[in-house]
Amino acid sequence: MPLAGSDPTYFELKEYRKNENSPLAAATNWDSIIMKQVGKQTVIRGYNSSMRHRTLKKNQKLSKPASVRIAYASFWSRALGFITDIFMIGLPISLIIILFFGYDQTHSAGGIDVIMQNKEALKNPPNPLVSIVQLCLFMIVTVTLWHKSGQTPGKKMAHTRVVDARTLQNAPYWKLILRFIGYFISLITLIGFFIGLLRRDKRALHDLLSGTAVIQAN
Repeated sequence: MPLAGSDPTYFELKEYRKNENSPLAAATNWDSIIMKQVGKQTVIRGYNSSMRHRTLKKNQKLSKPASVRIAYASFWSRALGFITDIFMIGLPISLIIILFFGYDQTHSAGGIDVIMQNKEALKNPPNPLVSIVQLCLFMIVTVTLWHKSGQTPGKKMAHTRVVDARTLQNAPYWKLILRFIGYFISLITLIGFFIGLLRRDKRALHDLLSGTAVIQAN
């Protein structure tokens, strides 16, 4: 019978499926048959789901997954982003410290001054609470931006992005916190920052410790 709302000469004959009484079905193994009158000619189209499944499966075997080339960020682009973040994230945090703890705290001795025993700087010893607050604020801002988009202001300017080394997607918080802590390990060893120069994936020590990587952003 004709399909509703269609050309009356357009028939879809579904009753032929495995029907022994149908001579057309006996001559074919089509799951469904479509018959259409085109001018004086009758066009018959058949559909076989099992044949289509075998064709798709064969095509899947022939097709090979394309290799994905990962564009890792260079050492210099990473260095540019890191130095930029020290100013662009550190400056607002310094203003918060001044607001809550006073201007004198910005002139107190830092960690490097204590290590180097700078006598001039040690005349104004650091407040441990201020140092902890300053470090925590820097970590919260940095890790949050890493998790949200993989980019801090410096990395955005350098067109780089922090990702999970395995999935190449935004890394989970625990990996990013470990990466931030790894910065200090790289700083203490110094060579930790330069390991990337010897590696194809450009990953530094803090990347290797946290399972992260820095890639070029689109």
